[in-house]
Amino acid sequence: MEQATCASWLGLKPSRELPNQWMPDPEFDSFFPVVDLALDQRGPRVPILRRMVFAKKEISLGLILFLLFAFDCGADASLDDPSQQKFRDSLNEAETAWVLSHEALTYVYDPDWAPFEWKTEDGAHVGIVADLFSLLRRNSGLKLAPRHTDTWSESVALVRQGEADMFSAITVTDERKQYLNFSSRDIYSYPAVLVTQFDDDTVYIDIEKDARHKTIAIVRDSGLGRYIQHTHPDLNYVEVPSTGAGFTAVLDGDADLFAINTITAKYVIEKQYLGEVKIATKLDYIYHLKIAVRNDRAPEFISVIDKALGTVSDTERNAIFERWTRVEKATGPDWEMVAKASSLLLIILFFLAWHNIKLKKQVNRRTRELANLANTDSLTGAKNRRKLDTDYLREMKRADRNRHKMAMLYIDLDDFKKVNDAYGHQFGDRLLNKVSVEMLKSLRDAENLYRLGGDEFCIILPEVSSRDEVAHVADRLSSLIAAIREIDDKPVEIGCSVGVAIYPEDGKTLDELMGVADKEMYRAKAARSSD
Repeated sequence: MEQATCASWLGLKPSRELPNQWMPDPEFDSFFPVVDLALDQRGPRVPILRRMVFAKKEISLGLILFLLFAFDCGADASLDDPSQQKFRDSLNEAETAWVLSHEALTYVYDPDWAPFEWKTEDGAHVGIVADLFSLLRRNSGLKLAPRHTDTWSESVALVRQGEADMFSAITVTDERKQYLNFSSRDIYSYPAVLVTQFDDDTVYIDIEKDARHKTIAIVRDSGLGRYIQHTHPDLNYVEVPSTGAGFTAVLDGDADLFAINTITAKYVIEKQYLGEVKIATKLDYIYHLKIAVRNDRAPEFISVIDKALGTVSDTERNAIFERWTRVEKATGPDWEMVAKASSLLLIILFFLAWHNIKLKKQVNRRTRELANLANTDSLTGAKNRRKLDTDYLREMKRADRNRHKMAMLYIDLDDFKKVNDAYGHQFGDRLLNKVSVEMLKSLRDAENLYRLGGDEFCIILPEVSSRDEVAHVADRLSSLIAAIREIDDKPVEIGCSVGVAIYPEDGKTLDELMGVADKEMYRAKAARSSD
């Protein structure tokens, strides 16, 4: 269609002052009815376009056609759906204009943060937050498009670089306030916890004290990670790229603890790691999840998001949460039908259910007992050589990661054979048990005692600063053992020789350290004999 023909149809005439500009022809009033007809079908658009036409006075034909076309093809942001009336009514004129001028808003999410949100193998955004965003689309007509990444750090980078408009769910930190505006409404809020291996017998009451020799895994660029590092700067940390990597680090011994929210911890443990991972303690951190947009976008952006969130009721929000966090249970029998069929069958079912629960508890308890027995010396209560092999690898990794030294003490009892010969083997066993009990009482939580066999023991000190510190521990142990003067009312006189090896100065493998410590122990024994 030629410009002149189109202009004539719209009731426009050429501007006398500006080339290629058109203005309403006062002698031809078909223009405004045409515009009004288009506008009357578009609710809140009426005051916007009418104001633009009258304000401009002289307006390009292309702009008018563009406005008519844009208002006719607004797709998800058309505001034509009656179900979006609550959202439409809440917008002011500036917000309405902003919505109409944006076809798609891009957001990023955490691709490994079940049950809140994650990326499926097919590349879809799913979870609690994904369902919430589906409601936002339905209730507001906003076109919210996800940008898919493989890690949370990649998601953060996209927003920081301006390649995405917003975060689907994120917590507030001072650093993030520098480039983000946050929704006034929380999506969800809940506390954070530390998880650990199921057989970790440490009682975590005071984090500063109880986790001093532990390594805590935190997700890179996470709000919780930043918080715990700031509030507990003296603890040891290792960054992981994702939630799944954090759980794996705990299971593989690369980390002792993993900081994560309670909902994800419960969800992942129940789905994947029941009996392998447990919650160790609750942290004094509360997640306040919010939607966040870049603060260099128009101010209407965050206010529109807030009003869209306002269209989602607490009932709908809670239903989404319950759907994703509910633990599926097997459907129980129809008790009414069972009662009608046979009361005896009902009694049998109850008995079998009770017996099954009892049996499971016994099996779980026995499994834990067997696992403990497999790693413990039955005579002394110290850990055995098998446990030493696995513990050494874990402590070696921690020492390398945190760049600190580790020490091994090799302990051999002096004159134990004389006691055995004088009072018999059963008496000697009771003496070994007494020696083990005294040494265990003197060790800190992170220090472990192992019986290597006969009257030989080994101790690993996971973090030491100098040989003098280790020598002090060796002297203390020697004094404790020498103080044992009586067993079963029978006098005993016993001592010990202690050899020391430092990782990594004296060796890196377990065999290398034990070889050095063994030689040092025999030097100490020879020195005692010469005295």
